[in-house]
Amino acid sequence: MNPYYDLIRTYCRPLERLGATVPARIAWSIVSAVIGILLLVLFFSFFMTTAAIVGVMPLIFGFNAAMTGFSLIDKTGDKLPHRMIFAACSGLATVLLAWLVLSFILDFSLMIRGSTLGWYFLTGTGCGIFGGWLAVKTHSLNREKRQKGRDIP
Repeated sequence: MNPYYDLIRTYCRPLERLGATVPARIAWSIVSAVIGILLLVLFFSFFMTTAAIVGVMPLIFGFNAAMTGFSLIDKTGDKLPHRMIFAACSGLATVLLAWLVLSFILDFSLMIRGSTLGWYFLTGTGCGIFGGWLAVKTHSLNREKRQKGRDIP
């Protein structure tokens, strides 16, 4: 038996229990989407100018906010009382955190306009709701398939 196994297991068990809580799952959904936004912007920065990246930013924010809403509902299941409100808030939080991080990386003057920021927040909130709605529909379809005895891929 490895002497470090018990030591690792002793210290990792509380982290495992912490990761299973609802707030940790909400936070991980948002953080993973912000990381996704940063990676997409990094990828686009290789062949696009900053102004062009800002032009496609609503698409990047929308896709990742929808992913956040879906991931949130998928990870928490029925543990959240108002799932669509949480999905909308998670999409908004994703856009807000990503915008704050990107404001320091990209040219700040291109992203600070009020109308652009409002459009980003509206896109994030709407796509977060859409992602949450897709997760609810996916879970209800899977539940119906299980009740009918069909295999779920």
